[in-house]
Amino acid sequence: MKNLALLKNAPNFAVILSLLLVAFELNQNQQSLLESNNLARIEAANNAFVGSTAVRQQQLENIEIWVKGSKMESLDENEEAVFRILCGSYIFNLGNLYEADFYSGNTEKINSRIYQAGTLWGQSACNKVYPELRESIRTRGEMYLPLVIALEEATKE
Repeated sequence: MKNLALLKNAPNFAVILSLLLVAFELNQNQQSLLESNNLARIEAANNAFVGSTAVRQQQLENIEIWVKGSKMESLDENEEAVFRILCGSYIFNLGNLYEADFYSGNTEKINSRIYQAGTLWGQSACNKVYPELRESIRTRGEMYLPLVIALEEATKE
């Protein structure tokens, strides 16, 4: 009799067991997503740090050209090419810093990067290089839209 009752309830036990396994799998997926989110944050922060260091190093190695270009003094052809590379590195690094702030969820820093793009960039001699960089920045993703809008506004002025 007891065996018969157990056999009748076997499908119920199977459903309960399968639901427990599904719950376990969902928990594993959530942990995996959280870990990949953390890895994205770490990678973005690393890119921002490495980029900032590289930009500063490039500027220091070419300080005379950076100062002349920033003051909008005349540059020869070679200096102009170097200055364009420095400007490209500068704007690309601004994007990396924005990305790190975006992933960290720090709205204060995000707003600071947007402000920097809209004010300092607009006053910079580098803003004439922006049209050449526009597509590479636009194609980085939708999360960059506020930064792109600020850069677009800055170059109009």
